[in-house]
Amino acid sequence: MNADDRLTQIESMMVGDTHPLDLVTIRATVDRALQVRRSSIPPHKEIFELASTLRGHLAVMVDEVEARRDALTSRTYDWHQWNTLSDRARTDLKRSAGDGLVSALEHMQEIARTCEHIVNLLSE
Repeated sequence: MNADDRLTQIESMMVGDTHPLDLVTIRATVDRALQVRRSSIPPHKEIFELASTLRGHLAVMVDEVEARRDALTSRTYDWHQWNTLSDRARTDLKRSAGDGLVSALEHMQEIARTCEHIVNLLSE
């Protein structure tokens, strides 16, 4: 990222082009979704609630991801990183959890990993 890209990004954050994100809450939800469980599979209700919350977080974060991408020079390394993350997030949001409990668990964990990756990049 060059100096002009950083300046554009800072200006964007200062004028409020995107909504503020509660990264602490998002990270806590991700941690809960990805925690190692001693029992086999969590109850369906817990999986559904976590997946729904994560989808909400991801829907909001994708706007920030795309704003950061759009503030960069097209086709640069950083631009590709944010663009790929945008594609991954949009794919996760379109995907169905499937019919079974195991597929719903896997889907929830995939959304959590995408959220985790975005939060880590936004925290840098």
